[in-house]
Amino acid sequence: MVFCGNRKAHLEYNRVTGSTSAWEDLGVHFQESNRAAVRSAILALLGFGYRLQLISAGSACIQQVTNEERLAIESAEHDRWLREKLLDGWPCAPNRSGPLRLNPSVVTTEELDATTKRLDFLPTETVLRHLGDLGYVMAPKEP
Repeated sequence: MVFCGNRKAHLEYNRVTGSTSAWEDLGVHFQESNRAAVRSAILALLGFGYRLQLISAGSACIQQVTNEERLAIESAEHDRWLREKLLDGWPCAPNRSGPLRLNPSVVTTEELDATTKRLDFLPTETVLRHLGDLGYVMAPKEP
């Protein structure tokens, strides 16, 4: 499931940012980062009480989360990404440079602009949008 979702998350990232990078052209590290983001999104949804289920007749599924949950997921995803970057030696810099390992988003969630926060929620949006393609739904919380 994650294998398909990470490619879809990358395509969504390209759509939102205007990037044209192909999945196959990403380095192994960036591919794994996409996989980790999708796994983290699924775990965050499960942590809020949503349930991953196989699609069956009459399956209910969620399409969005509450604003409070969205903010928590954005923050958790940015914290995951930030730890990954810091462990790889990326400092904060005004301009991004892959070869130099510089990134302006190596800051706390509170310091991010709205566009970058949207990117932090993108893996979760992708999971909610494409789980059905894989035969699953994210079911509502138990009453």
